[in-house]
Amino acid sequence: MLPNRKAKTNNISTFRQIERVQIETQDKRVAMVTFGSEVYMLGDGNTASRTISGNTLQDFDALVREGHRLTQEFNIRPLTESYG
Repeated sequence: MLPNRKAKTNNISTFRQIERVQIETQDKRVAMVTFGSEVYMLGDGNTASRTISGNTLQDFDALVREGHRLTQEFNIRPLTESYG
């Protein structure tokens, strides 16, 4: 499978999973996070995305602090409000 086609297939699969969760549990709060050489947090699409990179990725305590900070900033809404 070509790399671009694989990415499209993964995206479609991800969105289908979100749609399924929305149908089954409409009040669930879901944030999207991708992992690679950087951690890219999209939240629920309501706020600007954030990227964690560099030395922070090697420091567990710093990652936990960043995660706690971002839970306050993102204010993740239920799927019924954020995904349509």
